[in-house]
Amino acid sequence: MSEQLRLRSEDTRTAPATNQIAGPAAALVLTADGVDNGIRWRPGERLHHLFERRCDEFKTEGDPDHLAVDDGELRMTYAQLDALANQLARHLLAQGVSPGDRVGLFVDKSAFAYLVMLAASKIHAAYVPLDAAFPADRISFIVADAGVRTILTISALAGRLDGVDATVIQVDTVVRVDERVDIDLPDARRIGPDELAPADDDLAYIIYTSGTTGQPKGVAINQVNICNFVQVAAETYGLRADDRVYQGMTIAFDFSVEEIWVPLICGATLVPSTSAGPLVGRDLAAFLAQHRVTALCCVPTLLATIEEDVPELRFILVSGEACPPHLVSRWHRPGRTLLNVYGPTETSVTATYARLAPDEPLTIGVPLPTYSVVILDENQRALPRGETGEIGIAGICLSPGYVNRDDLTARTFVPDNVGILNNPSRRIYRTGDLGRVNHDGNIEYLGRIDSQVKIRGYRIELAEIESVLLRLPRVAQAAVTSYEPDPGRVELAAFYTQHAGAPRWTTDTRSLSCGPGYPATWCRRTSRSCRICPDCPATRWTARGCPHRPGHGYSRRGRPSSPLRGNGSGARGPALRAAAGETGVGRGRLLRRSRGRFSDHGALLHARAGTVQQRRVHQGRVPQPFRPRPRRGGHRRARRGRAGGTSRTTAAAPAGA
Repeated sequence: MSEQLRLRSEDTRTAPATNQIAGPAAALVLTADGVDNGIRWRPGERLHHLFERRCDEFKTEGDPDHLAVDDGELRMTYAQLDALANQLARHLLAQGVSPGDRVGLFVDKSAFAYLVMLAASKIHAAYVPLDAAFPADRISFIVADAGVRTILTISALAGRLDGVDATVIQVDTVVRVDERVDIDLPDARRIGPDELAPADDDLAYIIYTSGTTGQPKGVAINQVNICNFVQVAAETYGLRADDRVYQGMTIAFDFSVEEIWVPLICGATLVPSTSAGPLVGRDLAAFLAQHRVTALCCVPTLLATIEEDVPELRFILVSGEACPPHLVSRWHRPGRTLLNVYGPTETSVTATYARLAPDEPLTIGVPLPTYSVVILDENQRALPRGETGEIGIAGICLSPGYVNRDDLTARTFVPDNVGILNNPSRRIYRTGDLGRVNHDGNIEYLGRIDSQVKIRGYRIELAEIESVLLRLPRVAQAAVTSYEPDPGRVELAAFYTQHAGAPRWTTDTRSLSCGPGYPATWCRRTSRSCRICPDCPATRWTARGCPHRPGHGYSRRGRPSSPLRGNGSGARGPALRAAAGETGVGRGRLLRRSRGRFSDHGALLHARAGTVQQRRVHQGRVPQPFRPRPRRGGHRRARRGRAGGTSRTTAAAPAGA
């Protein structure tokens, strides 16, 4: 940790929260009304303490067998999960892992994920989650940048870590995760404070997000930040101990805290998906019904793939991207809680929340207790209600900053010149989002003010993807933008120009998944090399010149007028044409796979196309099932058509750039 980051971490823990809002400035700060805005964290408190407190409450209440995990095959109680985490924590100490160390977590969605997070917290180490889908170079970069010396994984994934400069511990060879856990073993007892050396800092975890330089950046979150958040969320959301919460997100995505730590603190049961790929659409609906899931946290794009209602769902939380109004109408029911939450990683997962209802304005609501929001002008001065500016967030929630990026930390976390109450770091985080506070006191989200977009919950720096495209030897200029093929569904489009004299890319049958004029490796190189992108651009347009603004470089204001028209989708047959026409993707991209399984993006698009097709069949608009059969000679005709240029389209820079 850099010296500046360490000092800011100490300020967050120790600075007295006595700064008051004086005079007219009070009207410029939005806080939670009618609730206690005092900090929930207690000195010395860590995430595992909150979990242990819940375990002890179940024991005191005469419910020692309350389930913490139930995936249909494995059922584990809170007491058993606690005992296993204690065993693993003691093993880590014996292997030389010390308080304050950064421990990498390379596990799948299973009880092992909860186990390794708890064990790391119990030895006062900070965990650094790594997605199993990360390419090798991204894993190596994060391990080096975060200073990770030890990685916890499972046997099935250990081979992916060959060549990574860290000690690898296979957790499933150390502890036995099943229902026959002996909680009375000596090594299953909790580690006492006298058994641990003091830690250098109070980091809870480091999450890596997109960066503008082509490299991801690490967001450090302290124990005070996250312990305060999960307790505030547990008080506010309305989750209960009898809830069964679906857990389907990778732990490398900070939104997973919503579906792991908050439910555990509430005493709910986690129901992880053990599917090899993401569950979407009918498969997800079937899983939720089969496992009697009552609470779901997800991005709106995923929720939109579920066509039928799931009656047992009494709680739905959406975040990560804008929620379209039609989803609110579809999923609102009497007795069902429907929440829309908003918050950057730098503010400890979530900062604001809104309870959604049909025919009401769709906003990101009001700050959570202990959080404060201000609207800033370009000079970081607070604006009155009704005026549009950059959303700024303050409070105990603020991250100490970015790992090894003091320059970026200083630009993004600015001094609190307003004097906000309960803001111990005396800083405001600039979100980069445009917004305003309306007359009802709710925050309206109005989009991004920089080159960052959110797609299916992932924060993506458009500049990062552009920097990867520019590494391709034939590309002279590149510009990436976002557009909405359907209301509420955001996709990426890439514009590029080739170097003069560079040979044209030609199309063959392998490049159906990549659009016209692109080699099949383009898609793979882009999505893997940029390290953060959940998928490469859904639409790729050649351009006579990238869209420009006079004197200010290229512009991202241009939007493709049609995401499908002229992009060489290659869809054949009424069923595929219908699905592709409504989803904005071609047959190749619908069936695109990544390392032998559907990518998250591909699976979502495939499910969307399937639900569109099912709807059309019921309406009598599509005569055959969604199983297109290529006609004889179809592949030859398609190749001749592409070679002759009949399916190639060159798009000029869009109007309005």
